[in-house]
Amino acid sequence: RILQIAMATTAFLFAIAVLTGSTSLLLIYIYTVVMGTFVMAENPTKRTYMSNASGTSMIGRVIAMDMVFTYAGWAIGSNMGGLSIEFVNPSSAYFFVGFVFCINFFVLRRLHDLRSPVRNKSLGGPFVALKEGLKFARQQKAIFGGLVVVGITNFFCYPFESMLPIFANDIYKANGWQFGLLMSASAIGSL
Repeated sequence: RILQIAMATTAFLFAIAVLTGSTSLLLIYIYTVVMGTFVMAENPTKRTYMSNASGTSMIGRVIAMDMVFTYAGWAIGSNMGGLSIEFVNPSSAYFFVGFVFCINFFVLRRLHDLRSPVRNKSLGGPFVALKEGLKFARQQKAIFGGLVVVGITNFFCYPFESMLPIFANDIYKANGWQFGLLMSASAIGSL
């Protein structure tokens, strides 16, 4: 819930920067890093909440549905963004993003809290939990192998994937709709 407010605040601040003409490439990088950090923290939190709410017998199905909805949202959202960028002021777009995160916050407030105060206090904070998680992963060959594959793939493959928008813009002169389609292509493939 806190992350939704943090993302809303970040989007509103960026919208104000765009509205006042105070943006720069550095500010775009900062915005992207901050939002990426929030999303990285929010995804495992969301999955933990859903797995606690569903119970162990349904955890696989719940995580699969989470992935389907996530990638479907990225596919549809990227195309909607690509189409609307031709007609919508960029500051209005980021104000809308902030508004959506506020709606998410109010929806999540209505859900019951599944945290265990005893378990949260016993972990010793996020860094201790991360250390314990890495220790556990190293002891489990299947988990550790999967993490190594993900790490190698992200390190060596995604730098080239992130350059696709540059190819689309500089070489093929893609418009907003084509750029949105490009951004949704991997999400469509994931479905």
